[in-house]
Amino acid sequence: MAEPYYTTAAALRTALGVSSGTLSDGAATTIITQAEDWIDNLLGGWYPDETTGRKILQADVLAWQWEKLGRATITAASALYNVPTLLTAAQYRKQAGPDFSVEDPQGGGPLAPAITLLNASGLRKLTGRAVAGRRPVARDRHFQYGDCD
Repeated sequence: MAEPYYTTAAALRTALGVSSGTLSDGAATTIITQAEDWIDNLLGGWYPDETTGRKILQADVLAWQWEKLGRATITAASALYNVPTLLTAAQYRKQAGPDFSVEDPQGGGPLAPAITLLNASGLRKLTGRAVAGRRPVARDRHFQYGDCD
């Protein structure tokens, strides 16, 4: 399993207030990897780095953005530690039975603070821009808004 990139096992244990006897490096790495995958999905249109597999490299962002990304990862990983099925369980505004129906899927819940941190970091790319005749490849990861072909 790849080593965590956005945070560390020690930082997760500190946030949770547990020891390495309670949460081993291997178990922490598994949880952090799930949180990082979820965060990368939320980040949107970044190209993953070919060496780390992650969408954000520390060298490519400002220190405060990297710090918020790490905090978002720890927040998400902490929520996953407390509720391991969190990323697989859908949440709805209204649920009814006995035939069971649901209305209005909702975000929020324990992962909402992580989303807030990602939004505050300015790293989420929720829109795109079409450029004629340009095919994006991994080496284009340093493309900045305002650059023109």
